[in-house]
Amino acid sequence: QALLITILLGLYFTLLQASEYLESPFTISDGIYGSTFFVATG
Repeated sequence: QALLITILLGLYFTLLQASEYLESPFTISDGIYGSTFFVATG
């Protein structure tokens, strides 16, 4: 049961990260803010 919860939370986190990347208005090459965002969250 604990393994199932861990897997579900991992999938949830991955989906949240994907939506965050898709909705971000900048890219990794847009300067220090974009670079910091993608390095800190990825």
